[in-house]
Amino acid sequence: QFISGDPSSIDEVFRKDEPKSVSEHNTVPLNCHLIELKTTLHMTIDRLNEVEKLGKANRTVIEKLQTENEKLRRELEDSNERLSKHIVFSERKYTQYEANLKLLISNRSNW
Repeated sequence: QFISGDPSSIDEVFRKDEPKSVSEHNTVPLNCHLIELKTTLHMTIDRLNEVEKLGKANRTVIEKLQTENEKLRRELEDSNERLSKHIVFSERKYTQYEANLKLLISNRSNW
């Protein structure tokens, strides 16, 4: 309206700002910053809680994996021990068979 030539419309624009004091103008941006900071703080706290929950879940998984790893390690040690005993037994048996075979061959040649 002011652009079209009506000078009364410019008075309305200034009248809208009259009731506000200088301190009110300064607190609006401050309040916006406080609201923004509070929001950021709440989001950060929520994220920290989420990270803490994930950390606890990860610790639980790690403990289970360590337990399973220890169980598998013991099973492997037991299997290795059984295999070693079996190899020693097989070597002894082979040595006995070899000795018996040599004895049989030498006995046959003596006849």
